Amino acid sequence: LFELISRGLRFFEQYFDTPYPFQKYDQVFVPQEALMATGGTCSPRAGATMLVESLMLGAPTPEASSVEEAKLFRARVILENIVWVWLGGMVSVSWWSEEWLPEAFSSYAAALALSDPKMERTALGVKSIL
Repeated sequence: LFELISRGLRFFEQYFDTPYPFQKYDQVFVPQEALMATGGTCSPRAGATMLVESLMLGAPTPEASSVEEAKLFRARVILENIVWVWLGGMVSVSWWSEEWLPEAFSSYAAALALSDPKMERTALGVKSIL
């Protein structure tokens, strides 16, 4: 996970052509119940992201039926959250109806990072990306 985060931060610094906007980036893995209010697997905040603890294990989930799919799902969620935190430090939407925009952009940017040849598969913990 540390390698993935480190490579992700370097990738996005080059892609966005701007340094990460915070002093640090933390990830806190918590039980699913702690994230029930967000209705999902994560809750990005300035400089940190809370993630559901099952992501840390890379075990199969309803979203990913095999261990390899689970690791790829974990990589995608982590990279999306790095982008969410990054964008939150630079840009914000004016109203809730526009919340889809950073969601879509973080998904797009994570897909770019995952498809980049420099983002070695060993950092993702999977044998193949596609």
